[in-house]
Amino acid sequence: MDHNGFSVRYDGSSVVSITKCGVSAENYDSELSAAFSLRSKFSRSKAGSDWGCDGVGYAINLKNGLIDIKRSGVGPRKFAATVKTLKG
Repeated sequence: MDHNGFSVRYDGSSVVSITKCGVSAENYDSELSAAFSLRSKFSRSKAGSDWGCDGVGYAINLKNGLIDIKRSGVGPRKFAATVKTLKG
């Protein structure tokens, strides 16, 4: 699924990945904030974590113009319901 320029993918069991390529350094932090906001819409149905853009990962992704963040613990039903809501 694509949402506002972000690619949203689901591994089918628990992990939501949100990515965007070609992000300029000037816009990186605002685009990253938008990605975090999008990720927050996917609530967990079991224990999980968020990862993908802090520390060294942030510096490397900024240099490459890539946003790639993930959230685990999202069940298939919660993912489907959120996608439906996002699509309107």
